[in-house]
Amino acid sequence: MPKENPNVHVYSDGNYAVWTAVIGTTPPATLPPTNPGAGYFECGLLSDTGITEAHNMNETKIYDLAGRLVRIARNQEERPWTFECLEENAVQMGLQFPGSTLTNGGSTAEVQTITITGTPAGGTFTIVHPVFGAVPAQAFNVTTAALQTAIQTAWDEAVLVTGTAGTSYVLTYPAAAGNVAQAIVSQAFTGGSSPAIAIVTTTPGVNGIINTRTVGAGTGRNLRQFAIDLIDGGVHKRILINNGEAVWTGTKTYSGGAATISQFTLNPFLDVNGNYYTVLDDDPAMAETFV
Repeated sequence: MPKENPNVHVYSDGNYAVWTAVIGTTPPATLPPTNPGAGYFECGLLSDTGITEAHNMNETKIYDLAGRLVRIARNQEERPWTFECLEENAVQMGLQFPGSTLTNGGSTAEVQTITITGTPAGGTFTIVHPVFGAVPAQAFNVTTAALQTAIQTAWDEAVLVTGTAGTSYVLTYPAAAGNVAQAIVSQAFTGGSSPAIAIVTTTPGVNGIINTRTVGAGTGRNLRQFAIDLIDGGVHKRILINNGEAVWTGTKTYSGGAATISQFTLNPFLDVNGNYYTVLDDDPAMAETFV
């Protein structure tokens, strides 16, 4: 195999990432990976120390009667990965305090009410949120359950919908969302007497100011799946760990300032196939034959 400069990879792209999911989640099937898919959550920005792997094992050296080394028996193998989280987000905190419960205090759920007047006989209406995006057009008398499903699917937010179909729809946002922008509604109604639609904020949301987390002993298992995405330009090296545990090992002061960041050791365990992990690599050079 000849020397080729393009085959020298420095996996230091700022987009490298650690993702996690519950065991049994469907792993990504295609490359290059930009997101492992449904059920995976990213740990957020990582520090410039990168993502490193170690290979640890015990060795027992065996000698013959003349004192010559004839064999080395190896056991107790480990392949831990380490990374540092710059963000303090829900994913990072969940790994740091497995099994803990987070309670959001001081929050008020935002409530917005859509009112339809003029008793339309047909047509549709559309809801567009300036942050979450558009909901597909809905029938003038869509049920509250169907509208709730459409909103939750389009916005990926746990918005509850109550009210009376064809007359009013009350949208209650999650309390944790705090104060959110008001949605915009428009209509294409038919029939009725001057049919119209309007939306008002009936209860403004209030952002929570206190988060309480109940932390247990921390000795329980936190087995999860992990995906590590190492990137060098257009080349990705993805590590899929089907059975692993990220253990918080403490905090340190970031070298570039006074920021305190959390350190984790990710220990892969053997999965049902007897593998620590699977490597997916979209580097064309890897297609060459080595015998």
